[in-house]
Amino acid sequence: MRRIAGVGVRPADTGEAGVRPADAGGAGVTFLSGDIGAAVATAKEAAGEKDLVILGANVAGQCLARGLIDEILVFVLPVLLGRGTPLYTGGAAGRVNLEPRSSTHSGSVTALRFQVVR
Repeated sequence: MRRIAGVGVRPADTGEAGVRPADAGGAGVTFLSGDIGAAVATAKEAAGEKDLVILGANVAGQCLARGLIDEILVFVLPVLLGRGTPLYTGGAAGRVNLEPRSSTHSGSVTALRFQVVR
């Protein structure tokens, strides 16, 4: 089983990123402001050998544009929301090629895992 560090990053317009190791039990939250690359570097340091999870389409798009994403996990559910933040808008990175790694299905949820091709 993969160990994952719980990391949440607020959208860029707030200027803050929240970083918390998974085993912190709610304590040890650090807020950062400034460059997304520096925030991700701090989060990776806090995660240690664990996988780092970037949450939120806005922040994930910024990280894709900076080449900071290795893998994308997409959960597909049988509902269309019709609004909200797009998964990816292109931004500075433009086209991003993905290589399928795995897909799993449980109930009505399908999980698709892709590696970012550089």
